[in-house]
Amino acid sequence: MKIDNIKLYKLKSLVLIAVFVCFFSCKDFLEIDPPVTEVTEELVFDDDNSAESTIRGLYARFINSHSLATGREGSVTYLLALSGDNLNYLGIDDELEGVFNADILSDSRRIETIWTNAFETIFYANSILDGLQDAPNVSDGVKGQLQGEALFMRAFCNFYMVNLFGPIPLVQTVNVETNRNISRSEPSLIYESIISDLLQSEELLADDFSFGAGERLRPNKAAPQSLLARAYLYTEEWSSAIEKASLVIDHPDFQLEADPTSVFLANSSESIFQMIDFRGTVGEALTFPVTSASNLNHELRPDLLNLFEPEDLRLQWVDTIDISGTDYIFPFKYRNADSGMPGVEYSTLLRLAEVYLIRAEAYARSNNVANAISDLNVIRNRAGLPNSSSSNQSEVIDEIEVQRRLELFAEWGHRWLDLKRTNRLSVVVGPIKADWTSEDALYPVPLDELELNQNLGSQNPGY
Repeated sequence: MKIDNIKLYKLKSLVLIAVFVCFFSCKDFLEIDPPVTEVTEELVFDDDNSAESTIRGLYARFINSHSLATGREGSVTYLLALSGDNLNYLGIDDELEGVFNADILSDSRRIETIWTNAFETIFYANSILDGLQDAPNVSDGVKGQLQGEALFMRAFCNFYMVNLFGPIPLVQTVNVETNRNISRSEPSLIYESIISDLLQSEELLADDFSFGAGERLRPNKAAPQSLLARAYLYTEEWSSAIEKASLVIDHPDFQLEADPTSVFLANSSESIFQMIDFRGTVGEALTFPVTSASNLNHELRPDLLNLFEPEDLRLQWVDTIDISGTDYIFPFKYRNADSGMPGVEYSTLLRLAEVYLIRAEAYARSNNVANAISDLNVIRNRAGLPNSSSSNQSEVIDEIEVQRRLELFAEWGHRWLDLKRTNRLSVVVGPIKADWTSEDALYPVPLDELELNQNLGSQNPGY
C-alpha cells in the first residue's frame, strides 16, 4: 500500500467549525492520517471522551475532501453513475470521460483515491478495535458502541471494495508486516467477513439514537441490519434478507417521508445513517446540480427520465437548465449548495426506501408475490403512484428493478451494482459505452498498489 506522510491533528472543539461542535458536542476531535499498512500514531483510549474522539476521527477520514463518500467527482456515487446508464458525461475531464466510456486506466488517480480511502478507513477501524481491547478506563457501554461502529464501517468499506474490484485484501489487523504483504481474497470470503462484522455490530450497537443526541450521524442497530439485508440480497439469501429488512421496517424510529423533497434533510425520518460533510455543504449538492455552462458536466439519460410517470412526485428530484436553447436535466436530490447554511442536509448513506425495495425483491425471488407487491406499493404510493399492476413473479421482479432505478438514482452507485449483481451489465450498459467489454464490470486495481505489494497478484483482466 502507498505510505503517505504522517499527519496528526488533535484539536479542541473551540477551534473546530461551529457546525461540527453543534452536531457532536465533544471536547476533543482526533483526525489522523495513518497509512494502510502501519500504525503511525497511537489512538487515545484513556477515558470515554478520548475513546469517542477516535470514532469521530474515523468518520472525518471517511468523508474528507478526497474520499469515496464525499459525493464529489471522485466519489463512488459520481463514478458509478458515470459507469452506469443513468448519467451522460458532457465535461472535458479525460479521466471522467474514460469512466463514462468504460476506458479506465490502471493509473487513474480517482480510482486510486477510492482504494486508498477505503483501506485507510478499514485500517483506522481496525486500530479502534485493537485499542479498545486494552482500555480499562473506557466504560462497557461506550466500548461496545464504538466496537459496533468500527465493525460497521469496516463492513461498509469492504462491501464497496469487493463490488468495485472483485478480489481484495481482507485487512483485519494492525500488524505492519501482515498488511504490507497481504494478498487478495476471493469475494465469497469477503462477503463472509462483511456478514460476520455486521452481525457483531448488530449485537453491540444501541437500538436508538440517544448516544448521538438524537442525531442520525452515528449508526444504531438499524444500520448493520440494513446493510445485512443488502448483503443477503446480493448473496441470494432471500429469507435472511427479509428477516433483517423487516427489523428495520418495523422499527418505530423510521418512516418514509411523505414529501420526497424532505428525504435528504438532516435527520429525516427516512434516514438510517447519515454523515456530515465538514465543509458545511453536502458534496452531491455541489456536484450534481448544473447552474451554468461552466459546470455542464453531465445530464440524466433520457431512458431514465422516460421511466417516470407524469404524476411521479420523485420528479422533484430532478431539475432543468436551459443553456443556449437546449434543456439539460440533472439530479437535484440535494439542493442546499449554500455553505452559509450548513446542517440543512446530511449526506445519506442508508435510508428506509432501499430497505423496502430489498425486502420486496427478496419476497419476489422467493415467489411470495403478494408480499413483494405490498412492499412495492409502499414505494409507489409515496411517489404519488397507484398500486402496481404486476401480477406474477417475473413482472414484479422487473418492476422492482425499475423502481430501484427511479428511487435510488445518483445515490451510492445502486444502479450499477444492481446490473452487476444480476449479470446484466453487458446487456444494458454495453451498447452505450464506447469501449465496453465484459471485463469492465470490475475497476482496475491501482497500478501503484500492485507495484508496492507484489502479493496482490495480477491486475484485473482487461487492464
